[in-house]
Amino acid sequence: MVVVIMGGVAAANIGLGIPLIVLTSDPAAIAEAPFYLGAVTMLRTALLAGAAAVCLVAARVIRGRDRQLGGFLNRAGLVQCCVRRR
Repeated sequence: MVVVIMGGVAAANIGLGIPLIVLTSDPAAIAEAPFYLGAVTMLRTALLAGAAAVCLVAARVIRGRDRQLGGFLNRAGLVQCCVRRR
């Protein structure tokens, strides 16, 4: 995954002529915005990841006792993993 991301950064730098400092710097620093600019987005991402983890762990624990509920929690956790940020 890291190789793909860094390949994209290199392609943008070489192909589009975007300086590496723009591609690798903090967006708030580049835009001269307040330091808390991405705090809400990061909080949302952390909450979604936590919800996915709780669902997936609960699915493993419950699956032996209640197969239907375990399957539901497993699918709910996988959906949480796939939710994209806007």
